[in-house]
Amino acid sequence: RPRVGVVGPAALVHDPYLNDNLVAFAAKQGFAAVLAPPEYLVDEDMSYPAALTYFQNEGIQTVLYLNSFRCLKGHIDAYGKQQQLRERFPGLRITVIDFDSESSVLNRQNRIVLTLRNHFVRK
Repeated sequence: RPRVGVVGPAALVHDPYLNDNLVAFAAKQGFAAVLAPPEYLVDEDMSYPAALTYFQNEGIQTVLYLNSFRCLKGHIDAYGKQQQLRERFPGLRITVIDFDSESSVLNRQNRIVLTLRNHFVRK
């Protein structure tokens, strides 16, 4: 199975209730979700460089960045630093998935499916 990294706030990444059971959903789609270890998610820099380095070292090239609802710092880091992250982690494809009250589970799942299929088909 193709592997996809999952990064973001520790609770959102590791709690199936909060992340719409992402691991099981990815498996149904034919992908293996690799959750960033919790110790790499406890960081003031919410672009999570330690977690992205971990994924890069593991050979994972596609990452879902779960953006927590209404978190301004996370929003700025997730969207504002994308160019810097692309330069720092060449070859790593990062897609931000918003987990907020205006975003339905179906919309998030559709975005995840489109992202994964697009990233893995292009290889």
